[in-house]
Amino acid sequence: MGIDNAEEVKKIKVWIFSVALIVVTAVMIFLTWLCSENFAQIMNMPQMDGTHIDIGAEDNEYVSLYGHNEFFYNKWIVTDGLEAAEPDAVVEVPKAWTGWELNGSKLDRFGYASYRWTMTVEPGVPFIIYTKNFIGAYRVFVNGQLCTEYGSMSKDPTETASDGVCSSVTPYIAEEGELLTVVVELSASETGGLTSSMCYVRGEWAIANALRYGDTLACVILGALLMLILINLVINAGQEKEGRDWTLTVFLSALALMYFFSLDLYWKISETDNIMIYNCIAEVFYAFAVLLGVAFVVHLVRTNVIKFGRKNLPVLIGSGIVNLACIGAYYGLIGYNERIIPVFVQIGVFTLLYFPLLRASFDRVKFAALYTVIFFGIIFAMGITFMDMLNFVIIGTESVATYAIVFIMIAVYAIYLLRIREQNLAALRAEEYRRRITEIKSAILREQIKPHFVFNCLASIQQIYHENLQEGDRALESFSRHLRANIDADEKVVIPFAQELENILNYVKLEQMRVAKEINLMLDVEFWDFEIPALALQPFVENAIKHSGILDDEDGYVLIATEFADGKVVITVEDNGCGFDVDAVGEKSVGLRNSRERLSLMTGAETEIVSRIGEGTRITISFEMESGADSGAKNGSEAEHEDD
Repeated sequence: MGIDNAEEVKKIKVWIFSVALIVVTAVMIFLTWLCSENFAQIMNMPQMDGTHIDIGAEDNEYVSLYGHNEFFYNKWIVTDGLEAAEPDAVVEVPKAWTGWELNGSKLDRFGYASYRWTMTVEPGVPFIIYTKNFIGAYRVFVNGQLCTEYGSMSKDPTETASDGVCSSVTPYIAEEGELLTVVVELSASETGGLTSSMCYVRGEWAIANALRYGDTLACVILGALLMLILINLVINAGQEKEGRDWTLTVFLSALALMYFFSLDLYWKISETDNIMIYNCIAEVFYAFAVLLGVAFVVHLVRTNVIKFGRKNLPVLIGSGIVNLACIGAYYGLIGYNERIIPVFVQIGVFTLLYFPLLRASFDRVKFAALYTVIFFGIIFAMGITFMDMLNFVIIGTESVATYAIVFIMIAVYAIYLLRIREQNLAALRAEEYRRRITEIKSAILREQIKPHFVFNCLASIQQIYHENLQEGDRALESFSRHLRANIDADEKVVIPFAQELENILNYVKLEQMRVAKEINLMLDVEFWDFEIPALALQPFVENAIKHSGILDDEDGYVLIATEFADGKVVITVEDNGCGFDVDAVGEKSVGLRNSRERLSLMTGAETEIVSRIGEGTRITISFEMESGADSGAKNGSEAEHEDD
């Protein structure tokens, strides 16, 4: 009843913590979006008043220019000389125009446009108007002067291309009291609209820093990710073939590629190779995000961190169907604001993984808690980056995503360090095991082949030969078998129980011959079909014969019994001798101590010694057998044998 209650409490805890983590993750993603939407207010920046913004304060080196602009659909008002044209509407930016109604008709996502607003700035200081990581192409004019070019402009969306950074920048210097008219001409693309916030940056140092902002940190983080992948490859190369696991390599590679495509680092490759395919970056990022999620789940299953049984099959099938539908919807809704819906549906389904992860954590499954930390970082990084990629935040979230990636890497590094430590400890334990086995075997041999025992046996055999040649031959044969059994103990790991019993019977014969007294050895063997270390039982029998006083008692005996119960082999060695104080004698008896430790090391056996003064001693040895071993058991009838 107590176990059932504990299990119920654990289930409740898993549900509470899982739901709490899902809520915390959702709240953090929401707060990131909220901070982006209110970035200007939080940072106390100037804001648009109508379609005009006044940036005059000296401390305003960076201002995010979102608010309302005049909108000209399918017009480049500077390039085509249409400055006198009336705007089609005043619209809020940044935002995609797909689905907007203009003059009674809905706009599609393939058009081009111009945006216009006015501003005043600090005179005499160079400034630029720009945005990075924009999917499409644009030009910025200040009072008719071309200041910023980004990508390859075209009125045909199939000819528009960009590489993620500005292709040319010419800072503008305003004069005292000059009113500036800013025009952003937008190329035709598949996204339909100015979906990234334009920014004002003033001062030569700030301009240079802004155009390359984040490159250094991003390179460091990307380098650390590549180092993680290299470490994983080295660790896998050092494993046996069956112990290798490449799912973590795939996961880390997908994480590195996903991070790479979420940054403005992409321009380095595209610029070098003279290609401009930045427009598909959201699609590429999404593909690696899906691969990342699949690789992470497969890795958890392969490493037995989480397990899915048949009862989970409906959930797995349902999740698979939902994810496939979301993948189709994501690529089918290119250019539409609704595209973010399938992404967050998938993330919502993905968060269900908190339940098995936390269950594993409460069950103390190795590394489960660290994998929960990694999972939290993945969900958070995906959520905020997708909002950025799909233009649902005004300010880019690359820096926040970077911190989430760092969070993930720290947890992965911790897992690596713990695994390396575990492997080192396992190697030390294995070496210690081998060393102790060798020492114990040597100690057993030293204890078993004692000079006085050998000399006494040889003297007895000599005497027997003088009296009866045939009996002398049998005695010498028994002595030879005893020596062979001692040698086998150093050469063989385990032997059948029947062989061990034969060694014991042979030893008892030698003892009877040496002491010239009859020894009562009784057997109650119900189970034969198992193996034990060679000479594992003989020290217990020898201890009973030599120290229990049964040789001086006519009714004295030693009993060896075996049975198979509850999946365990149980061996009993019992005598009705004088008994002894286990606490006082146990640690001093080299034979008993070595025998117990040897059985524990080689079979995992538990050895219990119970002895009472004047009542005798009972030694119980129990160890588990592989399932099915009992099917071959030889259940013989109980028999008592007296060795003559």
